[in-house]
Amino acid sequence: MYVCNVMTQHGETDNYTVSDHIKAINKHIGKNIFDIVIANSNVFSKEILERYKEEQQTAVKIDKEEIATLGVELIENKNVGIVENNVIRHNADKVSELIYNYIIEDKPTIIYNKR
Repeated sequence: MYVCNVMTQHGETDNYTVSDHIKAINKHIGKNIFDIVIANSNVFSKEILERYKEEQQTAVKIDKEEIATLGVELIENKNVGIVENNVIRHNADKVSELIYNYIIEDKPTIIYNKR
């Protein structure tokens, strides 16, 4: 499970989408490791986004079709990203709640083969 960045980072993840983040991590590791991604679907205020734009940062866009082609299940939630003290960040309470609820659902487990 991967909790995707809420905002891009200038010079590192410019214009990245959720699937771009997944692909970059998979490339660095050398294999596909994620079956689930949690992504923010909150639309932030124009004022806060303008402040981030000055730093050449944007909200990470959810590209559902491309995520699906990677075989990754998308969990999107508007409460994953929050503004706290004029800074966009993950809502730790909401993220942990989403992870907990996902784990306790009756889902088949995936057997991971370490080689």
